[in-house]
Formats: sequence, C-alpha cells, structure tokens
Amino acid sequence: IMIMFLGISGGAKESLSPDHKLSFVYQVLTLIPITVFLLFQGYELYYYVVVIVIVYLLTQLNIIKQEHMQKKELVKKENEIRKVQELLKVKQNRLEYFFDENPLAVLAFNKDLIVTDCNIKAVDLFNNHNLIGLNLNELKDMRPVETIQNSITGGPQIYKGPYHTLTGLDLWIEVKCLPIINSANNVTGGIMIIENKTKENHAQEELEYQAYHDTLTSLLNRR
Repeated sequence: IMIMFLGISGGAKESLSPDHKLSFVYQVLTLIPITVFLLFQGYELYYYVVVIVIVYLLTQLNIIKQEHMQKKELVKKENEIRKVQELLKVKQNRLEYFFDENPLAVLAFNKDLIVTDCNIKAVDLFNNHNLIGLNLNELKDMRPVETIQNSITGGPQIYKGPYHTLTGLDLWIEVKCLPIINSANNVTGGIMIIENKTKENHAQEELEYQAYHDTLTSLLNRR
C-alpha cells in the first residue's frame, strides 16, 4: 500500500507540475495521513518507514519548489529576450526608415570598409547600382578614404572636397562618417552621410571669380 501511495505521489507531481501550489498540497495530503497512521501503529519497523516517507515527501516538495523557480526564471528570461527582440526590431525599423527616407545619400560599411547597405539616394548620387559589396579601400579617388578609415578608430569624421566617382562624375561632396558601436562597446563598422555640394561649390567659385575679375573683360580687377 505504501508503494502504491508513493507511486501516486510521484505521478501526481508530474501531472500537476504546471501548478506548483496544487502539486505541493497534493503531496502533503497524500503522504501525511498515511505517515501519521503508520506512526501510531506502535511497530518499530513502521518508524523506519515513516522516516523514509518523510524524507521522500521533503525531497518531492523541494523538487517541486526548484522546478517552479526554474520555470519562473525561464519565463523571466523569455520575457527579457522578447523585450530585447522588440527593441531590436524597433531600432531596425528606425534604421531602415533612416536609410530609405533620408534625403541625403547614406552608406553603411563594416570594419573592412566593405559597403553593406545603401539607400536609393546614394545610388542616384554616384549613378552606380553596384555599391553594396564595394571595397572603399579600392576607390580610384582615395581622397575621402582616410576620413572613412579614421572614423573606425577615431570617432566621427568629416570630409569636404572634390571626388571623382567610379562612373566618371566630378563632384564636390561633404561626407560625415560615424562609427557603429554594438552593445559591447565595440566598433563594428560605420555610416557615411554624403551631401552633394557641387552646385554650391560652383556658385561659390563663380562669386569668387566675379569678385576678382571684370565682368566685361574678364580681366583681373586692379587694386
């Protein structure tokens, strides 16, 4: 009979495991009455059985408690992971919006200066549909490259000046380079925000030319 009760107790622990309180109460109600009954039989052998049953009951209760704590901790970690995933999704959506809706050309690159992403403005600016995968270290016009490299090790950088594109365009650009830093505070790459200043530069050069040249003869003004 005792073995039968112990078997019922063990099986109930598994079937009632989703509700640790119910499982706890069931174990107590199942084993305590039979333990009290044996205790008052007056046989020495029963005393040993009572001790074994009590040890078994305490073990079962401890297991139930540990399983509950583990499940509680697991649920907590799952909730934390879910919150992090939701936060990452929000950040990803913001980054995608930043790329897609930005009126300026934007390129992302890794630590090896390989372009990993770009928006349509960048494609239009450089008239190049093959920007992703481009190695910035291998540009024909290397003038902006040092600024890009320095952004990986030295923080935000700015380049202002001329640039000759791979498709033969001559531009005057302003490039802002920002490092991308992960949660471990390690730089994983960077972002370039590129503004085409060609028209402004031409206008500035024209103003400077007119300031020092006669409008009729194009000769230098005498001072």
